[in-house]
This record gives sequence, structure tokens and C-alpha cells, in this order.
Amino acid sequence: IEYKKSIIKLFSANTIAQLLSIVLAPFIARIYSPSVIGELSFFLAVSGFLILLSTFQFENAIITEKEESVAWEITIFCLLSACIVATILLILLCFFSLPLYWWFLPFLVLFSSFAHTLSHWNNRLKKFNKTAYYTISQSFCTNLLKITFPLFYKGSLGLFFASVLGQLFSLCFFISSLRQKYSFSFQSLKEKLAVHHDFPRYSLPHKLIQTFAFNLPILFFSFAFSDTEVGLFAMAITLSIKPLSALARGVNQVLFQQVGERHRQNSGSSKLLRSYILKILTIAVPFLLLIYVALPHLILFFNRKKWISLANILQLMLPWMLAMFLSNSLNFIPSVHLLQKKAFVLELFGIFVQLIMLILGVYLDSFILSISH
Repeated sequence: IEYKKSIIKLFSANTIAQLLSIVLAPFIARIYSPSVIGELSFFLAVSGFLILLSTFQFENAIITEKEESVAWEITIFCLLSACIVATILLILLCFFSLPLYWWFLPFLVLFSSFAHTLSHWNNRLKKFNKTAYYTISQSFCTNLLKITFPLFYKGSLGLFFASVLGQLFSLCFFISSLRQKYSFSFQSLKEKLAVHHDFPRYSLPHKLIQTFAFNLPILFFSFAFSDTEVGLFAMAITLSIKPLSALARGVNQVLFQQVGERHRQNSGSSKLLRSYILKILTIAVPFLLLIYVALPHLILFFNRKKWISLANILQLMLPWMLAMFLSNSLNFIPSVHLLQKKAFVLELFGIFVQLIMLILGVYLDSFILSISH
């Protein structure tokens, strides 16, 4: 019952955050040009890789570590590591002549890494309310600042500044987490981190490859197909995969804590996971069948005939959506059972298959075959 309430809490927070982004998106699109929004997308993609690198994936050990005092030391290490990475980025920027908005990058990496680390610490303590408040406030503050900044500053920098400030403001919900009774010692930290060496060795490359794989279709399609087809696929990702990924993260945070706790107590979690998968399939399969039938009519109603091809793409992506949601909500399992190496190998195999399908689709000049990967 407890984990169900926690799932609903974080699931609702992620749903509200996604709805805020969708509702405010038309206003943001009217203020900023497509080229500026494109620059922001690339900027956020780069920051995503650096955020992963800044903590070496040791934040996952906060959940799996049996001793709470050691988990706190790992939390402090992740925060210090993020500070070091952000400082290095600032120094490196001094040697390159880049657009002004790139100076926001170290701060976005720093604040995002702090938030990611502290959310793991709060989830370990079952303080899911803080994570939920952070998720909603981050979306609300960032999108609201994007809209209001042009009232005071005319230019594209406001868009990047809003992304950084929104992250900083929402961190306020985690400040109280830094007040702990545990001590911190650099002398014993190295030995404790060595126990969790599989996280930087396998989980980090695994996450980096997952991030690359997520962006791989867009990279391929940009060179092989028309701008219209690429735009339709990007719109499909925006309407489906991105919101579902955010919702899956909320479920993941709760299940990770529950399964991690049971693992620390040497009690089984297979029954919990089987029940979760069965319930998702029971709800999702009939719902997706209904969506499949209704999609063409929904697209025609909201976006007129020029977007009708979007319905066909979304219909093809429906099985992928379900598989992606289950995968993203359960991708913590290798970390709990120290199977990061096997998970990494499976991920490489999956990307290889994906790459073959993409190349085959491009070779046959078939956009439909390419997105069917």
C-alpha cells in the first residue's frame, strides 16, 4: 500500500509537470524563434551528457548502500564531484570562443546534478513529497521564467537563463536534506566507493549510450529524409516518448527505493515487480488499442489534414511506448543486484539492432521502416 501511494504521488507530480510544459509550450513558441529553441535543445542535450558524467552514477549507490551513514557520505561525494565538474567546465569555456549562452552550461550541470543526487537521498528516506514538489516547481518555474523574461530582456539569452534559474529555485525543496547528523571523512570514502565501482564502470557508459540511442533516430533522419518527415517524428517524440519517460522516472524512483530496501533487508521483491508489470499491461493494452483507433480522428480534430501523417507514426510507435515505459521504470534492477555489466552488454546489443534497422530503412529509402525499429 505504501509503495502504491508513493507511485501515485510521484506519478501525479510528473504528470502535472508535463501538463504545465504542454500548456505553456504555445506561448513559448510565439516568443522565441524556432532557431533559438533549436539551440536550446542542443544545449540541453549536451548538458544531459555532462550531468551523467558529473556524479559518475554513484548517486544510485545512495539507494543500494545498506548503511545509511555511508549513503550520506556518497551523497556528499556526488555533490562535491558536481562542483568539481562545473568548475572544470568554467575553466574550459575560457579557452573557447562560443556563444554567450554556453556560459550557463556549468551552472545548469551543477544545479541539475545537485537535484538528481538529493532526490535519491530523499527517496532513500521515503521523503517522496520533496521529490514531487521539486518536479512540479522545476517545470513551473522554468516555463514561467521563459515567458516572463522577454518583458525585461529582449533576446534569446532569457531562454537559457530561465532554464538555469528554474532549476535553482526548485532546489529550495531539498535544502533541508543537507542537515544531517552523519560525519564525512575523505580517508574512508575511497574504500567505500570501491565497493560500488560497477556504477562508474558499467552504469555510467550504459546511461551515456542510452542517451545517445534516444537521439540516434533524429541524427539519422536529418541526413536521410526530408525536413517534413524529421519534423513529424520529432513532434511524435514530443507528444509521446518524452512525457512517458518523465512519468516512468516517477515510478522508477519509488520502485528503486522499495526494491533497494527489500534487497538490503534480504527479502524478495519478485512478487512486487510481477504485480506491477501485470497491472501496467492490464491497463495499458486496452488503452493503447483504443488510442490506435482514435488517433487519426484526434489528429484531424486538433491539427487538421496537414498533420494526418503524425497519426500513422504514433500508431507505429505505440508498442515502443509501452516497452519504453516498462524498461525505464524498471532499469534500476541491474543496479540493485549488481548486474551492471550484463545490462551494459544487453544495451549495446539493443543499440546494434536499432542501428541496423535505421541503416536498412535509410538504404531502402523507407521512413516507415526506419521508425519501426
